[in-house]
Amino acid sequence: MDVERAVGPAPPRVPVVPAWSFWCFLVAYVVLVLAGRATALVEGGPALVWPAAGAGVLWLLARPGRRWAASVLGAVAVVALTLHAVTGAAPGLVLAGTLAAVLQPVVAVLVLRRWCPRLLGAGGDRTISDPSLLARTVLAAGLASAVGALAATTSMLLFGEPATVLTTVLWWTRNLSGMLLALTAGHLLLHAVVTGTRVLPSRRRVPELCLLLLTSLGAFALAEVDRGQGMACLLIGTSVWCALRFSTALAALEVAGVGALGVALVVVGRAGYPELPDASDAVMIQAFTVTLLTVALAIGSSRDQRDAVLAELDEARRDAAGRARHLETVTEVMGEGLTVLDADANLVRMNSAARAILEMTPAGATAPTAARDYVVCAPDGSVLDPRQHPSVRAITEGRVGPEDLLLVLDDGSRRTLSVTADMLSDGGRSVGSVVVFHDVTDERRQTDQLAEFAATAAHDLRNPLTALRGWLEMATETATDGPSQLSLSRAREAAARMQALITDLLEQASAEGGLLSAGELEAVPLDLAVDDVARYLPTDAVLTREAELPVVSAHPEMLRQLLTNLLGNAVKYVEPGVTPRIAVTARRVGDRVEVEVEDNGIGIPESERTRVFERLHRAHADDGRFGGTGLGLAICRTVVLRHGGHIECRPAAGGGTVLAFDLPAAVPDVPPVAAPRVDGALTDEG
Repeated sequence: MDVERAVGPAPPRVPVVPAWSFWCFLVAYVVLVLAGRATALVEGGPALVWPAAGAGVLWLLARPGRRWAASVLGAVAVVALTLHAVTGAAPGLVLAGTLAAVLQPVVAVLVLRRWCPRLLGAGGDRTISDPSLLARTVLAAGLASAVGALAATTSMLLFGEPATVLTTVLWWTRNLSGMLLALTAGHLLLHAVVTGTRVLPSRRRVPELCLLLLTSLGAFALAEVDRGQGMACLLIGTSVWCALRFSTALAALEVAGVGALGVALVVVGRAGYPELPDASDAVMIQAFTVTLLTVALAIGSSRDQRDAVLAELDEARRDAAGRARHLETVTEVMGEGLTVLDADANLVRMNSAARAILEMTPAGATAPTAARDYVVCAPDGSVLDPRQHPSVRAITEGRVGPEDLLLVLDDGSRRTLSVTADMLSDGGRSVGSVVVFHDVTDERRQTDQLAEFAATAAHDLRNPLTALRGWLEMATETATDGPSQLSLSRAREAAARMQALITDLLEQASAEGGLLSAGELEAVPLDLAVDDVARYLPTDAVLTREAELPVVSAHPEMLRQLLTNLLGNAVKYVEPGVTPRIAVTARRVGDRVEVEVEDNGIGIPESERTRVFERLHRAHADDGRFGGTGLGLAICRTVVLRHGGHIECRPAAGGGTVLAFDLPAAVPDVPPVAAPRVDGALTDEG
């Protein structure tokens, strides 16, 4: 027989014990076989108990591998055969005992590895201190004992030995009780050794253990005197006491001791039995021992599971407290202010950055403070209704912002805050909001100053450039010779490029800044915005779009500039003689609208697809057929980023380029506005 196949493949696991423990198991098995044979009630007959059955299962579980399994089963067969023979067992009983000794551990281990993969030795690291594992272990032991009993009875009948149904029951009960006692107690002790778990009680509980042992002996004595009139139930009470107050391993050992004492008294003809008690009395003793053991282990395993759950809860509580401390440390070192509000919009928690800002307000920074107590204004200076505060709206609407708001301080001054708020939920129910904000007053002031400077510079530079271009046109018209006309024409082109560069620089400066606030965004139909820009495309350009594009939430002027640059590039960068073809598609994805502008132009090399969005970088700078300032796509990126989106460049399937970006989708209940009309020429590409 293929031992590995019979036992079942061992799950991937490390050995429970070292290889040299084979000899320790061998010695223990020999001792238990001799102890079992010593309990034979009739000379040459079967033993009253058979603890070696559990030892064989533990021995086989101790290590994985074919060699170990073959060695264990070979040793079990030799020991069982030899010791049955030398102790005077009948020939049929020798074969029956040997066959049962080999089959039982094979069946038990096969079932345990199948039913209890978490068990130590079967693939896991658990022991029987778990009600589910205990139940499956008892079933596995019962099944293995039944197989052994049937095999033993059949073997005895073949040799002409007397065997009845009661004989089969006796074999089953004696093997079941012996297997359960040795297997459970042994496994619990082995697990304690491997994991370092404490089995014996602490010193302060030793007196209680001594009292328990004395009580157990007293209960046993009463049961003997009572002679089967019900006093044996007292032993159940002592076993329950041990299981509740001490380790499960100690409870199993206490039951094993009671059972061993009972068997010893039966063997010597005491405890109210005749000198040679019959098999039915032996069956009753085995059944009582199994019941006692099952009760003790069930209580002990339930208590162990409860203790394990409490330990896990305590560990989870400590872990949660540690995470909370870490989170508090992180929030305290944040440069941004962070506040937490409850469902009634009261501030219940804030970090130091938030406290530093809110302390300068009339409402102060002492939690709990209602959000309505803070005076907040829109960017245009109008005071917001408390219900329109981002922190309050987020409680019911979800994520709000980022948007710029003005916070009124004690001295009447105002600070510009970039605010983002989001809902806090518990099981799908809103329980408050969390708000993150930072002071952008200086940034916005610098941006405004930069835009003002750019506008002033552009105005001051445009006037002389306009005059210069006018004089150059007049000079070109009056020039008579070819060289003069060529020089003047080049001067006009240079002036035109400078004027385009100034325009792009102004637009780039105007587009710079942080994320746009909700007050700066409007609902704009994307199809109307595309159509409005398309009016200024060359007449030979072919523009196609979906019949109805989504409505976006965007800054109207910035959206116009974005589409102007993208459509202008699509028309400009085509091979001479090729009709420009542009396709605009868009779809709503969640709270965003993804837009794609595809052309049939000359395309952008792969190495340039990320760099084209850099300022003053041109992908085709060496191609004299195409001019530009290198700012067009940089402006597009700035506009998209300010709308909280992303823009990328990729090749089109049929040649050309696809520029894809996303914008926030419009809120359904906000009426759209018409897109602004384009009043100027298309901007050059970057």
